[in-house]
Amino acid sequence: MSKYKLAVIIPAYKSTFLHETLESIANQSSDMFTLYIGDDASPHDLYEIIEKFEERIDIIYYKFTQNYGNKDLVAHWERCIALTKDEDWLWLFSDDDLMSPNCVDEFYKTIEKTNVDLLHFNTNIIDNVGRIKYIPELFPNNMTISEFYQGVISLKFRTSCPEYIFTRQIYIKEGGFVKFDLAWGSDTATWMTFSKEKGIYTMQNNFVYWRNSGENISTKLGNRDVDIRKLDADTNFILWSVDFFKKNNIEDYTTINQKINRHINAIIQRNEINHIEKIYNLYLLSLQISTKMQSIYSILLYFKIISTNHIKLFVKKVFLLKKNGTHFMKFVYSL
Repeated sequence: MSKYKLAVIIPAYKSTFLHETLESIANQSSDMFTLYIGDDASPHDLYEIIEKFEERIDIIYYKFTQNYGNKDLVAHWERCIALTKDEDWLWLFSDDDLMSPNCVDEFYKTIEKTNVDLLHFNTNIIDNVGRIKYIPELFPNNMTISEFYQGVISLKFRTSCPEYIFTRQIYIKEGGFVKFDLAWGSDTATWMTFSKEKGIYTMQNNFVYWRNSGENISTKLGNRDVDIRKLDADTNFILWSVDFFKKNNIEDYTTINQKINRHINAIIQRNEINHIEKIYNLYLLSLQISTKMQSIYSILLYFKIISTNHIKLFVKKVFLLKKNGTHFMKFVYSL
């Protein structure tokens, strides 16, 4: 038996997939963990779901009287972690994702042979019914903070919160999570602070199944206020990261162009914001991390990308209409 203890923490609010999540936890081949569930004053009866698993999982459940997630998600994460006791390792999971049956077992085998503060599982992206939509780029076994950041900025790696396990020691040492609005970028920035000395070790034999459900903040579309807040948070994350590498005297492998390209990708996804607002946001960010000429170039690049995307969409529509037997001129007149 390991001398270390593991706490799995779920900051819970949604009920839709909670039963599936708990089932995946109950099916772990190792039961050497305690599950802490912090109910963010949910309007749903989460305990009705949770109580069915109390004989299969060591569960500590607490319902908070005030909702934090809507205004300060990081604060909710941290008060859920505060529910834990003396566990050495902390796994901040979610209320809709799944874990492979041997995740906990692989975790314990891994900590016996590594000396890091941050562990990672590769992910599969699943839909509402649990079907795998795609498998992101796999992380290597060992990765420095510079390699991790380069992968994130270049869009080679996708990263989320539930795929990481970290030590309580590093959590306390670094003062918890880095805070951005909507926790947008907070997890990535936090993993950077937690791994700046010892890097990230990825466990290769098991997966976390991240659910692209449309119900979480990462996939919520159609809300202008949320889009604006996400865009501002993404700007703040990039500015924070530039300062982070300078302050810690760590080499940043990314270029200014890569950072701007990554931000343009984030801008394009914000469908509820008009082009003028997007261009202004891009110009301000570019101006803070580069020169006026670079800022102008970034705007031209934005127009090039969206024009290319529009052309691709137009060609795709023409192809589909032709395939369906629709006359081309009818399509032109409909534009």
